[in-house]
Amino acid sequence: MNFRAIGAVIGFLFMFCGIAMSTSLPFSLYYRSGDGGALGITALGSFLVGLFLYRLFREHRHNMKIREGVFVVGVGWLILSSVGAIPFLLVGVIDNFTDAFFEMISAFTTTSATTLDSIEALPHGLLFFRSIAHWIGGMGMIVLSLAILPMLGVGGMQMFHAEVPGPTHDKLSPRIKQTAALLWTVYAAVSGVLTVLLMFGGMNLFDALSHTFGTMGTGGCSTRDAGLAYYDSEYINILVTVFMIIAGMNIAVQYRILRGEVSLLWTGSELRFYFGLIITVSLVVIGYRSITGAVLNGTMISDSVFHVVSVGTTTAFANSDFSAWGSMMVFVFFLLMFTGACAGSTSGAMKSIRILVLFKAAFAEIIRLVHPRAIVPVRVNKRALPTEVIGRIFAFFIIYLTSFVLASFVMMLLGLSMYDAFGTVAAMLGNIGLGFQGDTISSEYGHIPMFGKWVLAFCMVLGRLEFFTLLLILSPTFWKN
Repeated sequence: MNFRAIGAVIGFLFMFCGIAMSTSLPFSLYYRSGDGGALGITALGSFLVGLFLYRLFREHRHNMKIREGVFVVGVGWLILSSVGAIPFLLVGVIDNFTDAFFEMISAFTTTSATTLDSIEALPHGLLFFRSIAHWIGGMGMIVLSLAILPMLGVGGMQMFHAEVPGPTHDKLSPRIKQTAALLWTVYAAVSGVLTVLLMFGGMNLFDALSHTFGTMGTGGCSTRDAGLAYYDSEYINILVTVFMIIAGMNIAVQYRILRGEVSLLWTGSELRFYFGLIITVSLVVIGYRSITGAVLNGTMISDSVFHVVSVGTTTAFANSDFSAWGSMMVFVFFLLMFTGACAGSTSGAMKSIRILVLFKAAFAEIIRLVHPRAIVPVRVNKRALPTEVIGRIFAFFIIYLTSFVLASFVMMLLGLSMYDAFGTVAAMLGNIGLGFQGDTISSEYGHIPMFGKWVLAFCMVLGRLEFFTLLLILSPTFWKN
């Protein structure tokens, strides 16, 4: 392990966190929210610590290999979240490190879970930093997908890697910088468009930016306790629904579509499955609500589609309590928590491509049972998938479900009912935040015991890092020569 190379990158992370935090200062000063001092001191301290580490080890920064890359990815989220927690403690809106860390690991992993009773009670500076952390964390997963996961052979990320040039050797390729810059450009451009359109809908700049970060980062953060329902605007609901669908798409595919390759919308296997899932579940929800007494009109239809897209892309905006729509709908939305959107998007959960491959592989196996001599390849985008890729996807599926069961068992030991434990853990592993609690849905977890919050924080990171990265770091084999 080259710790000098790691030191240089960690130094960059500290500097990056300081710069990101400083973007909240103008809003803190404009609204005179009283958190400017805490944000300024923390931002400056983080930047100076990072500058010192970077200058000390910068000559070794190009010696990053797969082991160092995996380690930095694993600890990077912890560093960003720990630094981000400091202003919450200094201002006094949170009185212990566990809750402050939970708040920021939730933001950076785009989970949007909170320990706060009221989001609106946060000072504007902290509120903006919490929002932009969702946006940064979302793209952080994209760059991770590009730089690290293809080299690990994590099933599903190969689809993203096939769309974008990236590393092909043990040493991280310089082309990552060019590709990452391109992806950031697309991400920022689409975010800019959404911000302007939200302002046309009546939001001020602060709210428009914050909700844009929550939408494009699929984090679902809002500046209002009532979420988007506060604005009572059909225009905003439909607009956010469209951009949540866009955010759930592979960002490399977004770039290619912007360049004119519109046919990808109906020729890509994963996109067809992704759109098909949204349409199918939306029709099920609309149909069920209609036969159980809801009035079938434009508002009901758009509200149903909004929540299907919100949960299906792991964004988790909520305009109403969909758990009140009936136990059947609770079950449908619970299953949606495991699907996620496309690989190479800011979405969490398993991702559509993995679900698609699992179905295709199961169907192929049935055919082989009937015709033992038949050669039945599993194809995605008209390409046959290697057996090892399919095996890794099955491994991912088993690890995901095992993690869900074990974490749920721990939460039940801490006093949660089976219903609450399942809903909470599914929300954390899928980076959704909005879970089933009691007879309602909620993203507030202040009532969870302290140890339980650390378990849930671990689940958030585990889900955000696609399991394999973090599990590799925890493996003794990883540390052997």
